Amino acid sequence: MTRRFPTGLVVQPLALIVLAGAFFALNGIAPLPLFGRMLHDSFGGAFSFSQTLLNAVVIALCGLSVALPARLGLISVGAEGEMVVGAICGTGAMLALFTAPAHVLLPAIIIAAMLGGLLWGGLIGILRAYFNANETISSLMLNFIAVDILEYLINGPWQDPTSGNWPTSISFPKTALPPAFAIGAVTLHSDILIAIGGAAALFFIFAYTRGGFVVRILRNNGRLACFVHAIEKRWIVGLLAGAGVFPALAGIYQSTLVQGNLQGGFYVGYGMAGFVAAWLARNDFVLLLISSLLLGGLFSAADALQLDANLPSSTSLVLEAIVIFVVLLARRFERRNAAAAR
Repeated sequence: MTRRFPTGLVVQPLALIVLAGAFFALNGIAPLPLFGRMLHDSFGGAFSFSQTLLNAVVIALCGLSVALPARLGLISVGAEGEMVVGAICGTGAMLALFTAPAHVLLPAIIIAAMLGGLLWGGLIGILRAYFNANETISSLMLNFIAVDILEYLINGPWQDPTSGNWPTSISFPKTALPPAFAIGAVTLHSDILIAIGGAAALFFIFAYTRGGFVVRILRNNGRLACFVHAIEKRWIVGLLAGAGVFPALAGIYQSTLVQGNLQGGFYVGYGMAGFVAAWLARNDFVLLLISSLLLGGLFSAADALQLDANLPSSTSLVLEAIVIFVVLLARRFERRNAAAAR
């Protein structure tokens, strides 16, 4: 199978640089020096590169939850809700087995998070397959429900009594922490192996297995899909359920290794960034890792915007909005060119 490198991975970041430079110039800031500082704070040292990789892995896991159902023409924006549910379920396992040894507690936390993401994504699939509910709307609404459940738990039954009324759970014990490792001075969490392994496995499945062939047929042959509607329903549920596992794992890794406990806000921005990363890569599982790295660098550069340019941290959201605008504009031009060619 011939694979064509999408020029969008080159053209669209260049367009982003031009528009972001114009935005900085309008705010009275010289773009080129600031770009240099942002690049340094994203990739210029061991610590900054470590932070970029940590962000990129979470974005990639959220992006896989977009790219997987997209193989059947489904558009899911439920990654942030699945992150939250994964963290909730993993924390529930920690609270239930707090004193268990590491070889029991850690697998229980990981499995609970995966099951939470699987069920939450499966719920989106069931609503789509059996109740004809638009998966984009239902996944978006379920994000809010997941956050409401989180807020109830950390402000109520799961709140740490020693937190001074701060909405957070008790800290995860050391026996509950997934492994982390270092390559030289660069620190990595083991979820990078999940992101790379997941992308490689999904590429292989959809390129070389019977299941991948069935999904391509269902996606590209609407008349055939009508005759095998029961099979299509099972694939809709299966793909959306499987997609929920990846953000759920990102959620429990964020809670354990980054936050140290279950609290609010750890999920903010990652779901949309994963969606944009998947779009930039045209839902290609392997190229998604590259686009996630670029967006991970943008997340890391947010500190440069605050410290060096005296811009609010929300400026990174403006830059992400510019990314979305560039992607949408590029898709529009491509559709127009394709129509003209016909």
